[in-house]
This record gives sequence, C-alpha cells and structure tokens, in this order.
Amino acid sequence: MRIVSWNCQGAFRKKAKYILKMQPDIVVIQECEPLEKLSFDDELARPQIMQWFGDGKKGIGIFSYSNYNFIVDVSYNPEIRHCIPLTVTGSETFNLLAVWAMNHDIRKLRYVGQLHAALNEYTEYMAKPDVIILGDFNSNAIWDYKPRIGTHSEIVRRLSEHGLVSIYHELNEQTQGNEEQNTFFLYRHEDRGYHIDYCFVPLEWMNNISKFEIGDYKTWSPHSDHCPLLIEFKEG
Repeated sequence: MRIVSWNCQGAFRKKAKYILKMQPDIVVIQECEPLEKLSFDDELARPQIMQWFGDGKKGIGIFSYSNYNFIVDVSYNPEIRHCIPLTVTGSETFNLLAVWAMNHDIRKLRYVGQLHAALNEYTEYMAKPDVIILGDFNSNAIWDYKPRIGTHSEIVRRLSEHGLVSIYHELNEQTQGNEEQNTFFLYRHEDRGYHIDYCFVPLEWMNNISKFEIGDYKTWSPHSDHCPLLIEFKEG
C-alpha cells in the first residue's frame, strides 16, 4: 500500500499527473479545489473514490486510486480546519486522520492549535487501534514559543501517548526541530525551507514500512511550495 500526502498549492486537477508517477493507492491533498472543479484532462488521473472537506475555494481532498474506500467517523467536527477522522477499508483496514492545519481568526487557535483541538475532540477515535495521522501540520518545534493552544512538541508527546511516532524522525534518528530535510519552502525559495509535513504511525508499524520519501526541491518547486511525502507499507 502506498500513501502520498501533498499540499499542492491549488489546482490539483492540473497537477495530479505528477503524483500518479508515484503509483499511489491513497492520496491526501491539501489546498485542493472542490470536487466540482476537479475535471481531469487525463482520465487516468481521476481517482476511483473522491472525498473533499473545506470551505471556499480550497480544502483537503482524500482520494483512492485502488480499492480503498473512506468512511467519515461520527466524531468529525468541520469547525476544526481541517482534521478529518476517517476509517479506510479495502485491502487493509485502518484509521486515517487527514490533516491540513489552517489559520484561525483567534490567534491561539491557529495551525498547531487546530491539531490540539482535534486531539481534544476526537478522543474516542484516537483510542482506536491502527491510527495514522498524515498531512500538513503547519508546525514545527522551532515555533513552540508562539502563543498557541499547545505547542508542536506537546502534539508529539500526546501522539506518543497513543503509541504513535513520526516516520521521518524514527527512520533518520533525528529530533523534532532539528530536521535535515525540509518539506516546505516559503515563496518556493530553497533557502527558506521548513519541515512541517508529517506522517505518524503506530510504533509497531515501523517494521512494515518499505519506503519513505520526501520529494526533492528541484522536482517539486515548479508545482508547489511543498514537497510530497510517500509512504509505502509492506503487504499483509
């Protein structure tokens, strides 16, 4: 199973072909246009299953390019923008919290504040087995000093209490806030890079990961200010 997460910076309908080269089963797209605007020139780029959550012109899209389907958990609160609790069914069954942590009119609720709100709201969901949290967190431990409801480091701690770890940090033996590889480049400038996209999985899943990649700046900067995450799990 291959899962890809990418903040496409809009117009996914024109950029899906680049993601398809990664042969994904499931794709989580931040800054995705609504479904009614997703007209694909190439039918191969059209997902088999499409769900979208957002307001206005951009939201988060969750797409299946294989036999996977998505069921929205009853705990979903659309006022938390955007943390979507899903149950994924298909060749594998698991829970997926798809994330695009957004700005908020109340300063303390911005970005990482939305993640804390989600963990507070989705307590029963987070207690379920086999939860993956994936997406654009818009946060990093280097910004723990900012006046938010909670910090990035507290998010990492709270997830660890559920047995969840960041794949990137586990594989590379790096600490939060000291990442050597960036996922986001402000204004698409290579010298203004930050690590703000993550995938957290149960610790026991680490042995089942056959590939984890962050797209490189030169390949992806023509299309977005973010690079995609690719996670491949062994079968079975």
